[in-house]
Amino acid sequence: MNWDNNDDIDTLSYCRSNSVGKVAPDSEHSFEDDEVFAIGNRLEERYLLSSKLGRGGLGKVFLASDERLDREVAIKVLFHDRDIAEARKDLETEARLGASLQHPNIEAVYDFGFYRNQSFTVFEYVDGKTLRKVLEERKHIPLNKTRTIIGQLPHPPSAE
Repeated sequence: MNWDNNDDIDTLSYCRSNSVGKVAPDSEHSFEDDEVFAIGNRLEERYLLSSKLGRGGLGKVFLASDERLDREVAIKVLFHDRDIAEARKDLETEARLGASLQHPNIEAVYDFGFYRNQSFTVFEYVDGKTLRKVLEERKHIPLNKTRTIIGQLPHPPSAE
């Protein structure tokens, strides 16, 4: 990617983190030990997990194949240690909110669910570099490029 030319800047993708309720940190639950989310497994007899895309403080994101619709998707898995009924309600609310957002720089929400007490959200898969990866590679992005990136971010509706 050439950051010296505005035309080469890809649109940013955005994937909200679950900010509702209490989420267990990775130290309390090891994804590697969980057979449900192992590469090669099928989630809900539909999503074939093919690789791990990333890991954050709240969970992991996997690349998967949606075998029903024949497309690649990103699946974000979060672990939590709270009431399952409450977690299901919060997940559904957040998924519906996410699905209602339409912006070229926000990944589309396709599906959500709960599997063996673990919540997951299925997103549009966008191939490319994250802003974090670009910053790791470049260490510095010129001010005019930073303005361009920030200008692509969705703006919340005004509270009038």
